[in-house]
Amino acid sequence: MKLRHAAALALVSWYLIAPPKHGWIRDGAGDAVVSPPVPTWVRLGTFDSGEQCQAALAELRKKVLRAYAKDKAAGRNRLIVGDGADCIASDNPVLKGR
Repeated sequence: MKLRHAAALALVSWYLIAPPKHGWIRDGAGDAVVSPPVPTWVRLGTFDSGEQCQAALAELRKKVLRAYAKDKAAGRNRLIVGDGADCIASDNPVLKGR
């Protein structure tokens, strides 16, 4: 690997992002079916590597599932921030709108 390629890789960080609570396109039943554009998503964390981001994502998914289970037991139905979260490299062109 050339030095300039190594330097470029070192500058890439990873973002844990999730769709915002508002701005979803809903169907006739009121179910969210299409999330807002990725540049509007909420940044939940920044990591040095994809592996670190994936580990944080796994923990977040566990928390989201617990929150949904708690809501279901209480008879609530709401969108939990973090549902649909993902990891994305900071140099991904999808983020250009930020």
